Parts: sequence; structure tokens; C-alpha cells
Amino acid sequence: MKTKFNICILIFSLILPNSIHAFSNCQEDDYTGLRALYLSTNGGNWDDNTGWPTASTLIANPTMPTGTDVSTWFGITTDANGCVICIDMDGLSNCNEDLFGSGANGNDLTGTIPPQIGNISNLAHLYLHNNNLYGSLPPEIGNLSNLERVDLNSNQLSGSLPPEIGNLSNLTYWYVAGNQFSGTIPPEIGNLTNLTGLYLSNNQFSGTIPVEITNITSLTHLYLGDNEIGGNIPPEIGNLINLRVLRLPNNQFTGAIPVEIGNLDSLGLLILRGNQFTGTIPVEVGNLDKLISLDVSYNNITGSIPPEIENLSNLNYLDLSDNNITGTFIPEIGSLSSLQYLKIKNNQLSGCYNANLTPLCWQLGGTAFYSNNQSISDGNNFDEPWEDFCYGGAGTCTVDIDHTEQSIFDVYPIPAEDFIVFDVPHASETTQVIFYDVNGRTISKELLTADKKIAVGHLSSGVYMYRLFYKEKVYSGKIMIK
Repeated sequence: MKTKFNICILIFSLILPNSIHAFSNCQEDDYTGLRALYLSTNGGNWDDNTGWPTASTLIANPTMPTGTDVSTWFGITTDANGCVICIDMDGLSNCNEDLFGSGANGNDLTGTIPPQIGNISNLAHLYLHNNNLYGSLPPEIGNLSNLERVDLNSNQLSGSLPPEIGNLSNLTYWYVAGNQFSGTIPPEIGNLTNLTGLYLSNNQFSGTIPVEITNITSLTHLYLGDNEIGGNIPPEIGNLINLRVLRLPNNQFTGAIPVEIGNLDSLGLLILRGNQFTGTIPVEVGNLDKLISLDVSYNNITGSIPPEIENLSNLNYLDLSDNNITGTFIPEIGSLSSLQYLKIKNNQLSGCYNANLTPLCWQLGGTAFYSNNQSISDGNNFDEPWEDFCYGGAGTCTVDIDHTEQSIFDVYPIPAEDFIVFDVPHASETTQVIFYDVNGRTISKELLTADKKIAVGHLSSGVYMYRLFYKEKVYSGKIMIK
């Protein structure tokens, strides 16, 4: 029995020091990383540095003093072993993923991110949003293999992204928008196979989209807007089947919009504004039935508007303005019942307005009657201004019912809602009016009453032709029903 007891003591004595050593190493390394962060970002002037030692105390203690508990320092969260898992200096100090980046006002960190940040080996969340950080991102950040979320938005960081970020295999969100990063996007970013959000917008990145990005099939949000990135969108973009947001505005992209975009059937926002795209809008865009916003304005796109756009039943925002699009204002757009914002100005569109576009006069802009020439007809070659179509049916595409005389009497109100007046002099109750749709099909036949009114409340909104039989002549015209 005594022998067994001695063996147990021996095993315990071998294991325990190693456990204690690992535990103290975690805390010691974390302390040196946090100490460097405080000293390099003017910690004495942070908005909130509750619990942190003073700069003089940290300078005097390059190693962790006995009894130090960094979990009592503002913005620091530790796990059950006392290892730092979150640094939250965005002004919220919540380390809460549900509130990630929401309402963050910063904590007035001013200075550089020290290389010792790479010592905090268990760090999972790094939130430094909206501070005054400048200089480059240290390559030592690639040592943080447990890192899951990084938010460095709205600082003044510069230089290239270190290729070492490709080591962060557990990373799910990388937010570095609103800085001054430059150079090319490192291809090593394609190693981040758990990444769902990549936010690089509002920087000075150049070069092209590395094709390696398309390896990240977990990606749901890709923001590359407001940089200096050029070249073609790689056709492999179609591999990102989980992508919900693709924002590439205000760059220098060229070439055609790849047809493979049509593979992204989870896409809700597609923003390609302000580039140098050429070619046509691919018909495959019609596959994106979850799309809410589509913006390809301010490019060099040619060809006609693809009728497949009518498949985008959830589309709320459509901007095709300031391109070289030709053809007509296709009637299929009138079937987009969710559409509230439409801009097609400054293209080479021409011709008449199909009556199926009439619902847009009320639908666009919410509850207000919408007749904004600046968004629709300005800079195009339509037969009539958009507002004249909306208010009186001018420029409506019509079918020649027969060779009748045009009306020489007043017809009002236009647009009509409950009734319409045909102010025919000396009309009798035998005066007949026949209404037709724009394809010439008979819709209804009515007799003019003594008050010269005809009820039209039963007609659907749209443009109609009429023929009025009066004194052995037939008069024709068109009306609009609200």
C-alpha cells in the first residue's frame, strides 16, 4: 500500500508543476501583451481605463506582479483558466457578438498596435473599432490561432495586410474598413475557410481580387467598396454560393459582369456602382430571386435591360442609371411589386411607355405619387417625359384599334378613380363608349348617362383606349385609371 501511495505522489509531483507552469505562462504572456497595448496607445488618456495600472506601474513591472488579475481591467475578458479571450476597446466593453460593432464610439486609444499583441495566444475577440490607431498591422497577429472576430474599423491603420493573417484558421469575421490600408489583398486570405464576413471597404487597396478569395465558400458578406481595386471579377465568384452581400462600388473594375454571378442564389445585395464595367447585364441576374438591391449605375454597360429581371420578385432598389443601355423601358419592370426605388436616367433608352409600367407611378416612393423625371426620363430619349405619362398617359404605347377620329371634347379627370366624364355636347343616352386594353381587347361597353359620367371603379389601374360613338362618327382616345 505504501508503495502505491509513493507512486501516486510521484505522478502528482510530475504533473502539477507542468500544469502550474502552463497556467502561469498564459497569464504572463497575456500580461506582456496587454501592457504593451496600454503603453503604445497612451492608456493614461483612454476614455475608460478603469482597473488598469498606471503607465509608471507598468513600466516598472515588465513581468506580471503577483496577485494581478487582468479580468478586472476595463475591456478585458478571461476564461476559467484566467487566459484573456477578449479585448474590447470599442467603447461598449461587452464582448458580445450580438452587438458586434453596434453603437461603438471607441475608447480613444491613440498609437500603434504593438507586436506583443501576438502573445495573447487564447484571444478570440479583438474589438478596437473607432479609435485613433495608426501605423501597420503587426505580422505577429498571425500567431493568434484562436482568433475568431476582429474589428479594427474606423482607425488610421496603414500599410499592407500581413500575409500572416492566413494563419487565422478560426477567423469568422475580419472588419478593417475605414482605414488607410494599401497594397494588394494577400492571397493567403483564401486560407480562412471559416470566414463569413470580410470587410475591406474604404481603404486604398489596389491590384485585383485574388482568386483565392473564392475558396472561402462560407463567406456571406464581401465588402470591397471604395478602394482602387481593378481588373475583372473572377468567374470563380460563382463558387461563393452562401454569399448574401456583394459590395464592390467605387473601384476600377473592368470587363463584363460575369455570368457566374447568377449562381449566387442566396444574394440579397449586389452593388457594382461606380466602376468601368462593360458589356451587358447578364440574363443570369434573373436567377437571383432573393435579391433586394441591384445597383450597376455609373459604369459603361451596354445592351438592353434583360426581361429576366421580372423574376426578381423581392427587388426593392434598382439603379441602372448613367450607363449606355439601349432599347425600351421594358414592361417587365412594372411587375416588380416590391420595387420602391428605381433609377434609369442618363442612358440611351427610347420609345413609348408600356401601360404595364403604370403601377410604378404610385408604387415608387412609397405612398406618394411618383413622377420624377430626374430618375427615369432625364438623359434618355423617351417619347414623352415620365411625369407626363404618370399624370396623363402621354407617351403610352398604343394599338391602332381602327381609323377613328380623335376626341374633340373634354375627358376628365385624368387619371380617373371612381368615374370619368365625357363632356360631349348634346349627348344622348344612346351614346355608347367602349373601353379596350392596350392590346385592343374589349374590356367593357357603357352608355353615357345624362350627367355624362361613366363609372370606372371596377377597372384595374392602367391605361385604356376608348371609342365613343356620337352623331354617326366614332371618336377615340386614351384614359388612365388610378
